[in-house]
Amino acid sequence: MSSHPTSSGRAPDDREADLAEPPQPTLWARGLTVQSTRGTVVGPLDLTAHAGQLVIIEGPASSGRSSLLLALTGRMRGVSGDLAVAEGSAARPRSLQAVTSVARLGTIVDLDDPLTVGESVTERCLADGLPEREGSHRMTVLGDTLGFRVPREATVGELSMLTRVLFMTLLAQLRPAALTVLDDLDHDLSPQDQAVALNHLAAFAAVTGTVIVVSTVAAPHVPSGGTLIRLSATAHTPGDIR
Repeated sequence: MSSHPTSSGRAPDDREADLAEPPQPTLWARGLTVQSTRGTVVGPLDLTAHAGQLVIIEGPASSGRSSLLLALTGRMRGVSGDLAVAEGSAARPRSLQAVTSVARLGTIVDLDDPLTVGESVTERCLADGLPEREGSHRMTVLGDTLGFRVPREATVGELSMLTRVLFMTLLAQLRPAALTVLDDLDHDLSPQDQAVALNHLAAFAAVTGTVIVVSTVAAPHVPSGGTLIRLSATAHTPGDIR
């Protein structure tokens, strides 16, 4: 005997689909706080982001933007509150480091101008413990998928700052990560170029399925589906890096 729709005219499978739980966020933080010996650097902060989403952290100097990005990736001491990224959590900083990546953060992670694009790929593979052939292939696939290709023989110093920002974001995805952070988007980029970069980064996030968190002093706009978090200035020094 065949099954019949319910009195609402809908089959049981339809009702089950409606009752299905929404997808879990990739990034989830509640009461996230970063503290140094002199006081609170940033927070408490609540933040939620799903796979493929762009998050923009906006704030003036001394607002704790860099410290927040380090905290999200498990690379900052003095972090309290609840934080989870994919299967990683703040209670186990190494688990956060394993599922996140840093595209640029101050002078801690950046590109070397004398290196070629190809050499930069090799260097990032070594840093991430990735076979060079695998990383090089993934760079090609990402570039083809996103329509963004940089000549391997070009030096980093020859790249425009806009191209450099996008290239370092792809480098951070050679080892697939649930979350990628990029600090100081405004560094040597005009508001117009920042807007172009944000649109590209939103597309990168959507295609790779990663959450991209980028910081800037003032965001010129927020791409569709993106989230803007504003930080206020603090008088305290940054916390300690792991």
